[in-house]
Amino acid sequence: MTAAARFPTPETDAAIIGRSVREPECFATVFDRYYCAIHGYVARRLGPSLADDLASETFLVALARRDQYDPAHADARPWLYGIASNLIARRQVPRRQGASRHG
Repeated sequence: MTAAARFPTPETDAAIIGRSVREPECFATVFDRYYCAIHGYVARRLGPSLADDLASETFLVALARRDQYDPAHADARPWLYGIASNLIARRQVPRRQGASRHG
């Protein structure tokens, strides 16, 4: 038995996301792979109190937009971090606007 047969290459994120359009439960694999990383990223940017909600929201947005994912990108991390970054920016804007009005 070859090493490739014993250790099959994991399915790419792009393949999983593509399949999840027909079988939504497949998207759970992407969630399982990257939730902790996205959660940590959000926690570092906004603090731990908002991390659970915003990390979850990141995956809800990704799930809703999975049919728009570019399958040329095998790794979904940049896409997920982009979604998270946009959500973080939306959370930060009201704080800045409020601070400038009161400051």
